[in-house]
Amino acid sequence: MGEADNFHESSVAAINDRVLREKLRRPNVAGLRRARLENVLTSSRGTCVDLVVAPAGAGKTTLMAAVAETAHRLTGWYRISADEASEEEFVAHVSGALSKFVRMEKPAFTAEALVKQLEVAVTSPAVLFLDDVHAIGGTPAEHALARLVALRPRALQIVVAARSLPELNIPRLRVADSVLEVTGDDLRFRTWEVEELFARVYGEPLAPEAAAILTRRTAGWAAGLQLFHLTTQRRTAGERNRAVSCLGGRSRLIRSYLTRNVLSELPESEQLFLMRTATLGLLTAELCDELLSTSGSGARLDMLERRQLFTMVDEDGLTYRYHEVLRAHLESLLVERFGAAEARYWYSRSGALLESVQEYHFAAVAYAKAGEWAYVTRLARHEAQTGTGASVASTATYLPEALVEQDPWLALAEGRRLLRTGALAEADRALRRTRTLLDDLSFVECCARELSVVEAWLPNATPRPGRRHWSASVRAALSAAPKVPPRLDGNLRELLAAGLITLMTGDLDEAQRLLEQVSSQSPELLPRTAATLTVAILDCLVDPAGCTHVDLEEIASNAEHEGYPWLARLARGLEEVRLVAATGERWRIEQCRNLIHACEQSGDSWGAAVLAVCAALAASLCGDPMAEAAFDDAATRFRKLDAPVGELWSRVCSLYLAPPRDPVIMQSAASSALELGRRLRIRRAEVLVLAVLSAPPKPGRCRTDELRDLRALRRRRHSAEALRSQNPCGLIRVICFGEFRIEVDGVPVPLDALRPQVTTLLRLLSLEPLRGIHRETLEEALWPGVDRRVANRRLQVAISSIRGVFEQHGLRVLRRGEAYILQLPPGSTVDVPEFEQTLADADAPHVALDDRIHHRQRALDLYRGDLLPEDHCLEHVARERDRLRRTAALAAAALSEDLVTAGSNVTARAAAELSLRIEPYQDAAWITLIRLATSSGETSTAQRLRREYNRMRAELGLDPVHA
Repeated sequence: MGEADNFHESSVAAINDRVLREKLRRPNVAGLRRARLENVLTSSRGTCVDLVVAPAGAGKTTLMAAVAETAHRLTGWYRISADEASEEEFVAHVSGALSKFVRMEKPAFTAEALVKQLEVAVTSPAVLFLDDVHAIGGTPAEHALARLVALRPRALQIVVAARSLPELNIPRLRVADSVLEVTGDDLRFRTWEVEELFARVYGEPLAPEAAAILTRRTAGWAAGLQLFHLTTQRRTAGERNRAVSCLGGRSRLIRSYLTRNVLSELPESEQLFLMRTATLGLLTAELCDELLSTSGSGARLDMLERRQLFTMVDEDGLTYRYHEVLRAHLESLLVERFGAAEARYWYSRSGALLESVQEYHFAAVAYAKAGEWAYVTRLARHEAQTGTGASVASTATYLPEALVEQDPWLALAEGRRLLRTGALAEADRALRRTRTLLDDLSFVECCARELSVVEAWLPNATPRPGRRHWSASVRAALSAAPKVPPRLDGNLRELLAAGLITLMTGDLDEAQRLLEQVSSQSPELLPRTAATLTVAILDCLVDPAGCTHVDLEEIASNAEHEGYPWLARLARGLEEVRLVAATGERWRIEQCRNLIHACEQSGDSWGAAVLAVCAALAASLCGDPMAEAAFDDAATRFRKLDAPVGELWSRVCSLYLAPPRDPVIMQSAASSALELGRRLRIRRAEVLVLAVLSAPPKPGRCRTDELRDLRALRRRRHSAEALRSQNPCGLIRVICFGEFRIEVDGVPVPLDALRPQVTTLLRLLSLEPLRGIHRETLEEALWPGVDRRVANRRLQVAISSIRGVFEQHGLRVLRRGEAYILQLPPGSTVDVPEFEQTLADADAPHVALDDRIHHRQRALDLYRGDLLPEDHCLEHVARERDRLRRTAALAAAALSEDLVTAGSNVTARAAAELSLRIEPYQDAAWITLIRLATSSGETSTAQRLRREYNRMRAELGLDPVHA
């Protein structure tokens, strides 16, 4: 609806012409959603309705064009333009569009009349595109569209583009699996996609650090990326990277875009609400009401988020944030419209409110913008004394440099910031100078605590007596023969140290077990993230392209937000390695080197050394001849840091991972590594180097082949015992076939404490343990017809109940965007996906007959009965139950045929009978039974089976079989 857009009316009008098309072409656009979209638009089967929702400003017409471009066969394209939103006008325009491609007997004036004609006229697959549907929101035309969607013939598929969700009873469509959504989150560019966009589409590469900042400030907003490109094109690479820091609501193009496309749609009262609440940074209904001395802020925030007006809601469903670009623009408007003095008033009020709810990071920013330096100092003192994060340090850009140098607590905050950046030498100098600014026992103690970390990691530093940071043992292990310290029960930091030291000894399995325990149990960001990244590196060595279970983008974002830039850089470097392995794109190796350069500029020598290993690994995966030099560079960096253990393993990796080289050079390098390994007494490294010395690479076989053998051996060594050791709470098994139950180490967990609807929620989540289920789908299934807010609160309470019962067993319910996911600890199983995967293994190409029989027997052992028989009234479960029942019956019929081929006639008969017990409408099973009875001379049994078979066919209206 609305007037037709002109693709090339101006540079802003064409913002997404290339950007969104590139995004939709790529497999990362909701992966399976993209494939499903292509299937829907190019075949007669599939979903009934395809709902495409673009975020505000993401480009409406260009999105529609990009979606249409994915279809290889379309019935037609017709743009609708309407000034009125009555039902008659809407139906007339749709009839006019469709009449060009299908025969319409007479004009229709209601949605029902249009549907009746379409049922006769649309006999082959057709696709109807509707654009700008948000323009008819809340009108009779929208209600007519909802009826058309609900009643349309199966052959007609509808693609809708809107800036907000139209009222089409979408929750019911989700439950029926009849809707495909491409939302703002699907269209959002991730950091690695921004790098690729500027390098391959625009031809103007960005450094990884700049790409990460740009992604964070634009939240991956396609229009914002294009606007940044327009303002920086034809500049040098250095100028583009520096321009990232200036991007925000103050950019001329962005201000114009936001004013014309976002704020102009809102009344004056809503604009004032946005400007004043932008000073909070973090928004809840209570904070906004208190700030504005009013009520009803929750409804306003909900409206902004629902209309996708650059407002995002967190996982709890109660906390909101404005898009970074919009927030900066609103802050500028606040100063321009009301003056600096009133802006400082709102910031000061926001700071006090945020401090009262212990949101110290946002409070510090608000106080700094208000010029309330004493309050910033108070927060800095609180953080230092409690040992919490370095939130105040993130306000450095707002604080006068002279104030930071003179105020002892702000100077301490700056020292903590330098430490968390990885700039150890600068942090050491800053903290030593800071310690002289105030002769106060608690202040000196805070300085000493931070200095203990620096002293542990500075090259050749001597820790002071009586003070030892927990990471000091890791640092000591890098300098001499690593010895795993005794672990303290319940001390996850010590467990992390033990895991890292075990890794240095070369015991990869034990190291991974310890680190995964820290990763899954630690509530602190630093130990949890460090353990997660180390495990990701180990997984990368086993299968670089398959290391996708860790969201490195989220890890980098969280680390940056919590004030750990060195961790964020490491996560981004590992992401580059994963992408090199998955795509083979060599230009990403240079991105790894750019990250090393960023570490050097920040003074982070340890981060540069670790990232040098990542760059070398990426080069080796591409067969880059510079891989050997890259490993040598990593070894040199570790040697300069007085970390010979890191140097040794860099050299061992070079021997096994770098492309084949001159045998004489390899022998010399192996001898040097062997000498170093013996000096450090690391037995596993010695064994690997001796293998190189004793068996030079065979012709046509490189060291990577040998390492692949080692990887396979390591994978086979993971047994059920190892999995159990990773889960001290026990292994979890979720059973959905026959009856629902959850077992821990084979013992059922009582579910009596859960209310009936909570148990139903748990069963629904168990069906999708990997993908999760959309929040609205759950609300519609459990509380149909209940007000959305009430249903949301009930859902939160139900999820809390599940967490209370099962978190002690390691089972958690997580929120990812708008979906809830049941997360199980490693080694746990759910019978439904295991059943489907086992059958997929049986149907894989070139599978031997015996293996095929084994897989199908295993799958049928898992199928103990109908899926979730307790939930007989839920439509979604009923549909899945019927599908899985047919799948099991077909598997049993196929098994019976395989067993006949293998000569096991008795077992084949049992499998065929099982197929018919599950579902009697299986021709293959009937035929197998009849053939087996005939071949064994059981004439009467064969005749009886034929009669029953033909009776079944008669029920289906099929002709009898006489053979």
